[in-house]
Amino acid sequence: MTSVISRLYEDTASAEAVVAELHSAGFPADAVDMIKQTGDASVVDQVMAARVSSGLAQAVAQHMSAGRALVVARAPFQPIGAAQRAKDIMNGYPHVHQGMPSGDEYIREEPRRDLRISAWQGSPRFFSQDIQPGSGRPRMSFSQAFGMRTLSKRKERNSVYSGGKQIIPMNLLSKKERKNSVISGSGLFLSRIIGWTPITRREG
Repeated sequence: MTSVISRLYEDTASAEAVVAELHSAGFPADAVDMIKQTGDASVVDQVMAARVSSGLAQAVAQHMSAGRALVVARAPFQPIGAAQRAKDIMNGYPHVHQGMPSGDEYIREEPRRDLRISAWQGSPRFFSQDIQPGSGRPRMSFSQAFGMRTLSKRKERNSVYSGGKQIIPMNLLSKKERKNSVISGSGLFLSRIIGWTPITRREG
């Protein structure tokens, strides 16, 4: 969606000031037109060439006179707010209101199919370690695939820590030898405490 904003100004100086402010706000030269009445081409043709509708172009031609100038700005959907920014700038200068229809129009833009992003058949998976699965090529990282140096050379590890060291250097609560079972001596099993008969009777 493209917004086409047009305003008719009483004098060329105001129109030139609007154009200069639009350029300062980031609108490129090919997105802004200033049209005056000349003997070289009809006003309707010039206004329509700026992507203004035929009906509005004919209305502008009826109000166009020597000294007046039309400014047309075209603002795409992105960046968001560009159209409103153009309206704020163009409405900040005195322009013709009486008998003029609204100068705000919208054009539905159909995207070009030849510019759409398409899948690249047979291409490697850039963000995967398997560059070409099934091809026998070794696993590598994204930076290795493009020949970029990493910040540091790190070895692959299977654990976040190595050597059985303590993660936090603190003394243990106790230094008793570790046992293979939590039940020591002749402690009662859960079945004995509740009074259940075990499935099998094992000799102690």
